[in-house]
Amino acid sequence: RIVSWLPMHHDMGIILAVFVTILGLDFEMMTPRDFIQHPDRWIRRLTAGEQATYSAIPNFALELAARHAKDADFSHVAGIIIGSEPVTEAAVDSFLNAFSVDRSVLRPSYGLAEAALIVSTPQTDKRPVISHFNRAELAAGRAIIEDKSDATVAYASNGQCVPHQHLAIVDPETRAEVKDGVIGEIWVHGPNMATGYLNRPEETAVTFRNTLGERQQDGLPEDDYWMATGDLAAIVDGELYITGRLKDLIVIAGRNHYPQDIESTVQAASTQVRPDSVAAFSVEGKDSESLVLLVERADDAQPAGDAEASAVIRTAVTSHHGITPDDIVWKAPGEINRTSSGKIARRVAKKNYVGI
Repeated sequence: RIVSWLPMHHDMGIILAVFVTILGLDFEMMTPRDFIQHPDRWIRRLTAGEQATYSAIPNFALELAARHAKDADFSHVAGIIIGSEPVTEAAVDSFLNAFSVDRSVLRPSYGLAEAALIVSTPQTDKRPVISHFNRAELAAGRAIIEDKSDATVAYASNGQCVPHQHLAIVDPETRAEVKDGVIGEIWVHGPNMATGYLNRPEETAVTFRNTLGERQQDGLPEDDYWMATGDLAAIVDGELYITGRLKDLIVIAGRNHYPQDIESTVQAASTQVRPDSVAAFSVEGKDSESLVLLVERADDAQPAGDAEASAVIRTAVTSHHGITPDDIVWKAPGEINRTSSGKIARRVAKKNYVGI
C-alpha cells in the first residue's frame, strides 16, 4: 500500500504513481496542499490499516510532520523513502523524537529522472546511516569520517546501488573510477536508464554515452552507455554519501566548498534567516572568485535586523569554512528562485544576481 501527496509535475511523484498503478497496488493520493495545510493528514493515512505501507517524501516533510502531527501506530509502516533533496540529521532526529517509529523505517535514497528515478536506497536494516565528515578533507576531495565537532559536516548515506544496476564514482577529468573515500561524479548504468533527451542530441551524448576508464570494481560494463549524473559523492564503508552537484561546487582560492554546507551554516547562525531559504554561489571577482549569499528573511523578522544578522553570518561562515562572504543580499520570504519542486535554484539565482 502506498500513501503519497507528491505532485504529479515532479518526477518522484509521477513515476511513483505510474509504477504503483502498473503493479496494481493500493494507492492513496492527496495533494501537496493537503499535506502542507495539515501534516497530520499524511500521518493518519500512513498509519491506517494493517497492510505494509510505504511513502516517499522530501526531507522538509520530516520536520513539518514532527512539528504539526500527532503520534500514531507505525507498526505497519514498512518504509518512508526520503529523497529529492539532501536528508539532514536535524530532520531525521526531529521525526524520530516526535513519533514512536522504528529508525529503520526511514530510507534516505538517491535517484533522478534520467534513471527512471531510483539509483540507490539502503539494502540493509542499518538505516538511516548519518556520518560526520572532516570539512577540510572534503574541500580536498576526500571523505574522512570523524566524531561530530565544529570541524565536521553531517551527511546521510543513501544506501547502496539497487539490483540490476551498476554505479561507479568517477573522476570527471580522467573518467577513471576512484577509490573508496575519494569524492567524484556518480556514473550509473542499467536497463532503467533513459535513452536520451528529446531532440537534444548533443546533451544526450554528453550525459548518456560515456565510457568508463580505469576501474576499481570487477565486472563493470565495457560499453559507452554510462550516464554521468553531475552529482558528486563518495563511497565509504559500503555507504553512498552525496556531497553536492558538480555544477554548483564553489571553488575559491583552490579549495572546494559545497553550497549546501555553507547554507546550513548560515541558517544556523541567526534566527533572522528563514529555514531552507539560502542560496550560496560564487561569482567572478577582481582577483578571484567571491562568495555571494542570498538570504530570505524569516517570516516574523524585520529588515532592521538584517545588518546585525549579516555580521553574525560573516563570522560563522569565516570560522567554519575559511572564506568570507563578499556580499550578503537579504530577500523577502519566497523571493529566492526555486525549482518546480521547491528546491533552491542556485544557478538561476546566480544568473539573476550577475544581471543586477
